[in-house]
Amino acid sequence: MARNLDSDLKILCGSANPDLGMEIASSLGIKLSDIHISKFADTEIHVQIEESVRGKDVFIIQPTCPPVNENLWNC
Repeated sequence: MARNLDSDLKILCGSANPDLGMEIASSLGIKLSDIHISKFADTEIHVQIEESVRGKDVFIIQPTCPPVNENLWNC
């Protein structure tokens, strides 16, 4: 049975390479998931996923080279 990628797959993309995230989502025929990225006053990073990902296959498009915390979500 074929899977419906739009309902079974979520692509999250940080801000370090949004073009890559959009290209991947476009080639899969889905849209990027909505997220909000900000920093707290103490420089900790806050990521709010703006839609349900429960029960979905979720892929994060973002580099993990040092400094990992900044590059993982790169505000």
